[in-house]
Amino acid sequence: MIWVVKVLLLVVVAVATAFADWTRLSFDSKGGGEDRPTAQPLRYFIKYPSLHDVSGDFCYLCTEKQRRAAAKKEIVRADVLFLGRFNGRAVYDILYYFDNDPKPAWKSLVVEKGRGKFGEVLQVHEVSAAGAGIIHSKPITAGAEQLICSRDNCDRPGCCEACFRIERTDPYRVDVPPSEEH
Repeated sequence: MIWVVKVLLLVVVAVATAFADWTRLSFDSKGGGEDRPTAQPLRYFIKYPSLHDVSGDFCYLCTEKQRRAAAKKEIVRADVLFLGRFNGRAVYDILYYFDNDPKPAWKSLVVEKGRGKFGEVLQVHEVSAAGAGIIHSKPITAGAEQLICSRDNCDRPGCCEACFRIERTDPYRVDVPPSEEH
C-alpha cells in the first residue's frame, strides 16, 4: 500500500511540474520584461496571435469580447517552424506576418509542457521597420549542450539575443556571450 502512495505522489509532482508557469522573456518597443503566462494549446499561438500580445497594444482598453472580435478580423499569417524535440519536449518557433506585410512583425518561441499544452518562453516584436528585424530561432551546440538561440533586431539598438536550454523539467535561459554566429 505504501508503494501506491509513493507512486501517486510522484505522479502529482510530475504533473504539477509539467504545468507550472514558466517565465516568458519579452522584447518590444517598450523594452520588454518577464512574466508567467499560462500553458495553452499550440493552436492558441497560431490562430489569433494578437490575443497573446505581450505589449498590451492590441485593442487597448477593449473588453475581452471586443479583443476576440478584433483578432478574428485581423489578416495574419503564422510561419510555424518545428525546431525539434529537446529532452522529450517539442519546440516551435513562430513568426507572425500582419496585413500581408512581407516581413514578420514578431515571433514566439514555444515549448511543449505536456498533454498538448505549450508555454511561450520568448516573444519578440519588431522595433523598427528598417533592417534585418525578426528571424527564426535555431538550435546550436555549445560544448555538450544543445541550445535554442534567438537573435533579433540586432542590426540596430534593441538587439534581442537569448538562448534557452530545454530540460526535462523546465526551459532555462542561458547567458551566452553575444555572437554573430547564432
